[in-house]
Amino acid sequence: MTVLRMIRAGHLPAEQYFKGTPWVIRGEDLVRSDIQHYANSGMRRPLSQGQDQQPMFFQ
Repeated sequence: MTVLRMIRAGHLPAEQYFKGTPWVIRGEDLVRSDIQHYANSGMRRPLSQGQDQQPMFFQ
């Protein structure tokens, strides 16, 4: 989800040739320091708190 958020926010360049197909991300973009910093810094949108969502607990 982090990668998809980064693509949608315009932080990670990617192409999708047809709707519903996988995103194409260049390898050199993944190793860029600004991309690495964004992915590791915790600058992520909080999870939504919908009333229909049920927590799942794993043991």
